[in-house]
Amino acid sequence: MRRFYLSSLDIQAASARFLTLSGQEARHLAQVLRLQSGEVVEFFDGTGCIVQAQLAELAPDRVTAQVLAARREEPEAFPRLVLVQALLKGKKMDLVVQKANELGASALVPLVTRFCEKREGSEAALARWQRILIESCKQCRRAVPMRIEAVQALAEADFSWAATRLVAWEGEKKQGLPLVRLGADSGPICLIVGPEGGLHADEVAHLVAQDFTAFSLGAQVLRAETAALAAVSLIRYLSGALGACAEQENEED
Repeated sequence: MRRFYLSSLDIQAASARFLTLSGQEARHLAQVLRLQSGEVVEFFDGTGCIVQAQLAELAPDRVTAQVLAARREEPEAFPRLVLVQALLKGKKMDLVVQKANELGASALVPLVTRFCEKREGSEAALARWQRILIESCKQCRRAVPMRIEAVQALAEADFSWAATRLVAWEGEKKQGLPLVRLGADSGPICLIVGPEGGLHADEVAHLVAQDFTAFSLGAQVLRAETAALAAVSLIRYLSGALGACAEQENEED
C-alpha cells in the first residue's frame, strides 16, 4: 500500500471522515502515480500517526480521501543509535542521511572535524535532508523519521548521554567492532564516523579519553559514506533490530 506524507497539523485539523492532500504530494499521487478514485492508501505525519484512507476526488493539486482507520506506531524497543557523522560533501552526506534513516538510526549529528572539507550545514542543506528523510520514510515505511541535530564541533560536543560509545577509525589495526549483544536496556549508542580525510589521531585520542572504543571495519580503507552505513548496519544487527521481523515470524509459526 502506498504511503504519503501529511503534516501533523493537517491530520489533526482534518474532520473525522476526510483528509485533504495538496501541493507536491498531491501532484505526485494524481499525476505521476496516476492513482484512481477508490484506491486505498496510507498517510503518515512523522510523529507515529498512520491513517488509512480511500481516495475520493483527485485533481492535479488537491486530493481528497475518506478516512477508513487510524493507528499509532510506537517507537521500536531496540537501543537508540545516534550516528555522529563528520560532514561530507554534497551527495555523499545526502546518501548517509537517506540510508541511515532506512536502517533505523534514531538521530544524526553532523560533526565538524579537522579534515572536513565542508565545515558548515546550511539551511538549504538541512531543508534538503528533511525532504530526503520524508521520501525515505515513504519508501521504507518508517513512521517517525530520524532526527537531524544541529552541526557540532568535535572539540565542543558532549557525549555524556551515550551509554555505548564507538568510533570507526581506519588507524585502528587490532580492535574490530566489539561483538556485544545490545539489548533494549543497553542505553543509547553513539557511533562516530569521520570525513573523507579520516579522523586525526589526536581526535581519536580525545574520544578515547571520553570512553569511546575505536574499532576497525577491516583491512580495506572504506569511503566515509560506506563506513557509516556498514557500521550502522552492524550495530543494528547486534542490537537485534535487523532480525526482528524474522524472529517474529518464527514465533508466530
